[in-house]
Amino acid sequence: MAVEDAVKASFEIRQILRRYAESLPPDRQHFKVRLNGVGVHCDHDVIVDKDGKLHGAVPNEAYHIGEDVYANGNVLVTEDVFKQVRMLKRSGVDLTCYCASRGTNGAGGTQRLQKAF
Repeated sequence: MAVEDAVKASFEIRQILRRYAESLPPDRQHFKVRLNGVGVHCDHDVIVDKDGKLHGAVPNEAYHIGEDVYANGNVLVTEDVFKQVRMLKRSGVDLTCYCASRGTNGAGGTQRLQKAF
C-alpha cells in the first residue's frame, strides 16, 4: 500500500503546486515552484539523516527521473513502481503517468519512456 500512497501523493503534490502557481498575482509569479516532473521509485534501505534528508539509491532514482528525465510537471514512475501499482487502474483511480526503463544508451540514461496508466 505504501507504493500506491506514494503515487497518489505525487499527483497531490503536482496539483497543489499548480494551484499555488495559479493563485499568484502577476507581480509575484517569480515565487512559482518550478519542477520538471515528479519521480516515484521504491526499494529498501532509504537512509534519513538527522535533518530529515533522504539518502540512497531510492531517493536518487526518484529525483533523477523526476527532474532530469521528464518535463511538464508530469509524474514518472520506475518499472518497480509500475509493477506494484497496476491494480490502481482497476480500482477506479484514474492516473496518467509514465514509466521509465533504465538502460545503457551510451550515457547510462533512460532508453524507453511509455505511458504507464
